[in-house]
Amino acid sequence: MQSVAYSPNGYRLASGSYDKTIRIWDLNTGKMIKCFHFNEHFNYQLAWSSNGAFLVSANTNNVIRIWDTRTPEMLIKQTDTITKSVSIKRESKQLKYLSKCCSDLNNLKVGLPLSLINDLQALLGNENPVSLSFLFNHPGINRLIDLGWPTTARTGLIALLIKNWDGSTEWLPPNGIDSITLGNKLTEALSGEKCKPEPPDPPIEFIKKSAEKIDDRMITILRALGPKAVASDPGLPLRLQREVDKIPILSEPHRRLLSTHIIPMSSGTAQGSGAGIDRSGYARSGPLTALLPSQFALPDDVLLWRYLNGGLLYRARSGQEPPQLRPVVIVLDTSPATLCPIGMLIRPAALALATTLSQKQVPSVFLSAGDEKVFFLQTPADRLKLLTHKHGNLGDPLKSIQKAEKLLDSLRNEHPLNPVILLLTHSFWGAEFEDAPKFNRLRGLFIHYPNSNPNPPWAQWHSDKEMNTT
Repeated sequence: MQSVAYSPNGYRLASGSYDKTIRIWDLNTGKMIKCFHFNEHFNYQLAWSSNGAFLVSANTNNVIRIWDTRTPEMLIKQTDTITKSVSIKRESKQLKYLSKCCSDLNNLKVGLPLSLINDLQALLGNENPVSLSFLFNHPGINRLIDLGWPTTARTGLIALLIKNWDGSTEWLPPNGIDSITLGNKLTEALSGEKCKPEPPDPPIEFIKKSAEKIDDRMITILRALGPKAVASDPGLPLRLQREVDKIPILSEPHRRLLSTHIIPMSSGTAQGSGAGIDRSGYARSGPLTALLPSQFALPDDVLLWRYLNGGLLYRARSGQEPPQLRPVVIVLDTSPATLCPIGMLIRPAALALATTLSQKQVPSVFLSAGDEKVFFLQTPADRLKLLTHKHGNLGDPLKSIQKAEKLLDSLRNEHPLNPVILLLTHSFWGAEFEDAPKFNRLRGLFIHYPNSNPNPPWAQWHSDKEMNTT
């Protein structure tokens, strides 16, 4: 052999030989896939093009030959190579997540073999690994699968299923062996000959018992935390597991409210008419006085065509400043009067608002109406208090709002927009007061039963008159 050269992708080897041939070999199989012949006596050097489509050979008598490697044989092999390359990338990505998951579980003092971690990841991703096929139709497992969480967030779910398992002799190192000897043995085994892995049997019965504890309340906690929070802190579900008994039993429609994002609405349709009305925003319909002026520069036939086909643009909104997310003191009624369907609406609504504000880095505070306890909503665990905190006091509505007004001062320096108070309760809240002072920057959401009083008496105490009754 006179010369050799590897292809750019590393899966081909070209060789020049004394028999006046240049051969291309498949390094995955060791077989020759193509042979070229030349007339000169020697081949001094070989070089591939950057994309592997051509091979250049330097021969005696100053002859340079260019060989086209885009033959049918090469194309078939290249397809195989691409498939293997994609497969390797997928495996590398999976191993990356697997090692991260293993590290996070070890930090939670949950030691598992990689085979079980990989199978649990697949199971919670709606796959059906052979070793855990008995769990695929388990109701608790199905609840976790229905969350649809990404791989990075499933570590917290695995910890929830396997925590406190005491292991078995199959999964533990032999007795009387120190960590240095164990490390050396593992290194020796991993550097030896390849062998088919034989993982121990997974703890099916233990996982079944853990999955039986995944009820609607636990799912409510997980929905309230969200996948991003659990991905960044996989220990959250374990630490908040003790709060399960405090969680209200929410139906599936109510649980969907937990992942709702509050989007500020615009200030409504424009009022008034005439060319002097200040308008902003665009709409597909409107009065001629609101027609976007720049369109009058269009040719008459184009303008008519757009008019007939609904292609004209109109100024659609008044020139007022649209509502924006601002700091909020959430006054949530957590008294016994809301331990009913009313609480199932106002609590998820408060949590959805607090989560949205947190994602936009807007501060918020939770004031429990009745016992006047204050919680600063900085972490997912803090925001869970909006679902779990309750007490047995009816409380003083006037005292709660006055305390909320004092809390406004603590938020004024944290955001350029003025903070507001948001009251979430039932429509009869504060009905015992015949007169009370007006409160500025107070908003309200009142929930009432069908055919009951839709006009909360508390709304008349609000100077801005921005109350909503549902």
